[in-house]
This record gives sequence, structure tokens and C-alpha cells, in this order.
Amino acid sequence: MTKYGDHTPLNRLQSIFKRHGFHLPRQSMWDMLVRLDDLVAQPVLQQMRSELLREDVLHADETLSFWSLRETRGDSLRLWRQVIAIGDLTLH
Repeated sequence: MTKYGDHTPLNRLQSIFKRHGFHLPRQSMWDMLVRLDDLVAQPVLQQMRSELLREDVLHADETLSFWSLRETRGDSLRLWRQVIAIGDLTLH
């Protein structure tokens, strides 16, 4: 989960594993990610694409929004909120 949840690159993950006495080369981690993409992500994306292309109407709105976090951290957060309308179904 650290790879995606914490945005940790493979070289940093390799160092973390090494500190814990576990040898896992970056290439092995990359090979696992490619295999996972082949087995899980690509079939899901292909199914989503085929279902979307069967619809008569498809609309997407990727409006940029700014959220203020000044009350808690003094920062601002910039994000894109996506709304996709497919037929009678709307996903946020």
C-alpha cells in the first residue's frame, strides 16, 4: 500500500525492505506491478470502456475547484472534481 498510498517510489521501497532484512529488487517489484496491471487493471479498464461506448450519451465535467484548509493548516488545496454522466446514471 505504501507504493500508492504514500506515493513511494520503488527505489525507496527497496531501501525500506533492505533495512528490514528483506532483499526485493526494484525490477522484481516492477515485474509484479506489470503483472498486476495485466491481470486486474487492464481487464477492468477494457470492460469499463466497452460499457461506456455502448451508451448513447456520455458527458464528463472536470471542473477545477479550490478548497481552503486555512482553518486547520493554513493551506489551500487544488483539485479536479470529476462528474461523469452515463445515460441515467451519474457518478461523482
